[in-house]
Amino acid sequence: MTQPRRFLTVAELEQTVGTADEYVRNQAPREAYVTGSIPRLDLRTGLLEYINAGQPAPLLVRDGTGLKQLNAARCPILGFGAGAIAPAREQLEPGDCLLFYTDGITEAREAGGRFFGLDRLIRHVERSVAVDLPAPETLRRLSHDVLAYQQGLLQDDATLVLVQWTSEEEHRYTPSFRATRRPADGAAPAHRR
Repeated sequence: MTQPRRFLTVAELEQTVGTADEYVRNQAPREAYVTGSIPRLDLRTGLLEYINAGQPAPLLVRDGTGLKQLNAARCPILGFGAGAIAPAREQLEPGDCLLFYTDGITEAREAGGRFFGLDRLIRHVERSVAVDLPAPETLRRLSHDVLAYQQGLLQDDATLVLVQWTSEEEHRYTPSFRATRRPADGAAPAHRR
């Protein structure tokens, strides 16, 4: 019999960041460092806890319209003795999407030297949400646009991770940014085909 999947506790999340910081500081070549976003998402409740080490703030998209940068729980890059940092908390709502990205996305440069930028990234995500694109298609289009902006040649690391949370009740694959809502009468929603 298999054991149920166990996720990191808050203490383990903090310990993971501390261990990574110590390892890089003690084992990596001098002046080496590591950046990363280290999240923990309780799939039952939607409670997100995260620590962001030297990465751009993740973006939270809510209700297909609201966009918020998750700027809390920032620590310096790992490898320079960041010390203990408590994770930040954000309560997600069904249908919320989180976009984690590296600076290689926003700092992509076109031939004239202008950055792709955070505003362009946000507009891209908002357009995708407005037409209810599935997360994989949103990432495919965004990746294509960033690469095309740089004339097809990556100039830096470029990572995108898009996560959509649905409640336990809605915990099934739905090719949509928006969670399926129950009708006001409480009846089960019709399945999409």
